[in-house]
Amino acid sequence: PVTRDDFARFSENAADENPGRAEHRSGLVALAVIAALRAGDASPWVVRAARYLVGKQDPEGKIGEPSQGWSYSHILSSEALVLAWHLLGNEEFRMPASKAIQVVHDARNSGAAGGWGYGIKPGGSDTSVTVWALRALLAAKMAGIEIKEDAVRGGMAFIDSMMGDNGRIGYSERGGLPSRGGSRKERYLPELSESLTAAGLSVFLRSSALRSNDERFQKARRLVLECPPAWTFKSRSGAVLIEKLSYEQRRKTVKNKLSTLDFYYWQHATSLFRSWHLVRGKTIHRSSHWKSFPSLVGSHQRKSGDAKGSWDPDDAWGKDGGRTYATAMLALALANFEFTVAMVGE
Repeated sequence: PVTRDDFARFSENAADENPGRAEHRSGLVALAVIAALRAGDASPWVVRAARYLVGKQDPEGKIGEPSQGWSYSHILSSEALVLAWHLLGNEEFRMPASKAIQVVHDARNSGAAGGWGYGIKPGGSDTSVTVWALRALLAAKMAGIEIKEDAVRGGMAFIDSMMGDNGRIGYSERGGLPSRGGSRKERYLPELSESLTAAGLSVFLRSSALRSNDERFQKARRLVLECPPAWTFKSRSGAVLIEKLSYEQRRKTVKNKLSTLDFYYWQHATSLFRSWHLVRGKTIHRSSHWKSFPSLVGSHQRKSGDAKGSWDPDDAWGKDGGRTYATAMLALALANFEFTVAMVGE
């Protein structure tokens, strides 16, 4: 178990305010497993971590600690176990993965355009949870685990319904901006993120209903390419982001009250690039600011000490996920970016 004191020591900063929340532990372990396996890492710790998830599964197949964000923990754990079964060929993970995927099916809201939300058939769907659920189901299909195709179609239909005429995919409103609750919205501006556009498009590329001549599709791609990753506003990419701000918002960048960090978005954008390459055989980001993404994140990775190899949890969701979240999310983003060859069965 990781305590608050452990996180503070690990980050080498006694004032570290982003230790991560205990109720997200299964989800964080799963995210780390997914990142490792998608990067081709089958180290012993990956197997131990996958076994930890199996130990957290109840008789009904659910995984994760009770919380509002349980859906994320379970869905991520489902994909992690599916990949452990598929990529490691370890029989002990097959049944737990199948049971977990069944719960993902059960959690979807009813209807032809029913997506996923917080809980089992919660009534309300959002793009973020729906994308992770679709990723888990597509991974299961790749691994030869039986899935319900109507669930995939329903999730894709929900994402389609969230795409506005300008190509932006909203959280729970058509064409809306990403969700930012409380104080996050003031420091991490939704206007500087196309996280849900990238997320939705990354899975929608696999939809049988996709029309190649859909203008919204090309607009969505441009929105992502024109919203590049930046560690600060004092960079070439940061200057691009400043152009999206109002005069009052620009004044806040001078006083360092706004942040450009969005690890969640960067992971989904690189997932989009990978999907585009797999489905269309083309690379779409090499001529944009995104081409320097590996060197950008690599230059801010811890180079020494107990936290060597990790990233500080300084983006909008760092306080919830802590150092494990930041490191697993960026490691997964790098895996998406570098490992574009299809996995067996994909």
